[in-house]
Amino acid sequence: MKTIFGAITSNNLAERKYYLVNSSITSFKTKNTLLRLQLSLIGGANEKKRSETTSFFVYTYLNY
Repeated sequence: MKTIFGAITSNNLAERKYYLVNSSITSFKTKNTLLRLQLSLIGGANEKKRSETTSFFVYTYLNY
């Protein structure tokens, strides 16, 4: 099991950047990149929707 912590730097989709810590990937420039990562790690639509409206997020997943 692994937990990653992240922050969204802007609510504006065009300027938004995603940062994850405690993972091999440290930054994302586009929403689609994060959503693809999210689907591969979690696979849940509820988590995807939450990431679009929350400034900070925590993911815990089993297969890293």
